[in-house]
Amino acid sequence: MRSERSEGIHHSVSITAWRPGRYELGNFAKNIQKWNAFDTDGNELPSKKLTKDLWEVITIGTEAVIVNYNYFANELNAGSTFLDASQLYINGVNCFVYIPNRMDEVCELQLELPEQYLVACGLKALSRFTFRSRSAFFL
Repeated sequence: MRSERSEGIHHSVSITAWRPGRYELGNFAKNIQKWNAFDTDGNELPSKKLTKDLWEVITIGTEAVIVNYNYFANELNAGSTFLDASQLYINGVNCFVYIPNRMDEVCELQLELPEQYLVACGLKALSRFTFRSRSAFFL
């Protein structure tokens, strides 16, 4: 996740706990591994987990924040995120982090995939592996 504007001294970053359509809570944060935050020069920014699904990144003097993490995707059902040798199924609800006070902003999704992969997606395609959403709510 990359946030171009860094306002204030910290960024709150979250992953949802609500599963739309199923009307239930999920612990999606349990699947996040190797969490790190960086500035645009690659310098690691201090960050800490505040709750089960909320992190704080210290952003003093940074123009942008880049958050990297691995997502453990091993559950194949209609509402999860899954990866194996033959397919990648992404449900943004349970694997994309977001900035809570910027949910209404336009989002761009760039997928780094092998060339032979085919993508089916409801978002507007900007290129083969780049998509745009009118807000985080539509990811």
